Formats: sequence, C-alpha cells, structure tokens
Amino acid sequence: MRETVIILSITIATTGFAQAAGVADCQVLAESTQRLACYDRLYPPRAATESRGSSVGAVARSPDAPAPSLEASFGLAQRNAGGQQGFIRSEVLDNFEGWDPNQKISLKNGQVWQVIDGSTGTIIGKSKTVTIRRAVLGSYWMEFEGLSKAPKVQRLK
Repeated sequence: MRETVIILSITIATTGFAQAAGVADCQVLAESTQRLACYDRLYPPRAATESRGSSVGAVARSPDAPAPSLEASFGLAQRNAGGQQGFIRSEVLDNFEGWDPNQKISLKNGQVWQVIDGSTGTIIGKSKTVTIRRAVLGSYWMEFEGLSKAPKVQRLK
C-alpha cells in the first residue's frame, strides 16, 4: 500500500512538472499564432472537445440557431455555469398562497421550480414577486419580496 502511494505521488508530480515545462515552452514563442497553437496542444479548446462528443448530455446546435437567453437557461442542469447571471426575477401565478416540501411552483415566465428542502411558507396578501438566486454548489433559493423565508428550489422546466 505504501509503495502504491509513493508511486502515485511521483506520477502526479512528474505530470505536473511536464505540463509546467510545456507552458514555459509556449511562453517563449514570439509569434502569437505559434504561441496559441502551443497552448492549444496543452489545453485543447472546449469547443473542440465538445464537438468530438466527449461531454455527457451535450446538445448539438446548428451554428445559425440563436443561443438561448440567460433567463431561459437559468437553473437548468449545465456542465459549466460560467457566463450565467446570478439571479432572475419573475412572479408566481395568481393562485399561489405559499409552499410546502416538494411543491411545484409555476412562474409567469413559464419556468417551473420545485421546493427541495423541508420548509413551508405562506405569502397571502404579500407581493408575489420572486427572485431566484444561484447559491453554492449549484443550488438555488427562491426569495419572495417582503418575506424573510426562502425555500431551496430546483428547476424542473
């Protein structure tokens, strides 16, 4: 067991040194196209790796198709959340009076969210405006205007 740990540590350290040496080789190249090609060999561009089908659940989209808006894609499971906004605002439907665990909440923008914690709350007579904020580790909180409680939610649709 001890030998395995030592061998694994040496392998990881050697790989890191080799990659650092590769970066140093790229940094000394004067011409930008050669330098970019060098970095691309070390770190292939994301678009190239996705087009080979290496990402799970990747959806092919024609180059002419418009990119989905930030609000339309907010809260959907994605491989990389980079470039997304941190919150959206909408309103719950008129018949909404509160939430319970596992309840589905429909918003006026067409999105459907589900309460995933054990919280309950009532908003009768209060504003039905909500802000859904991105939290740590891919979680989301639905904040109701004028209410201090916020359920943890996940987007269904």
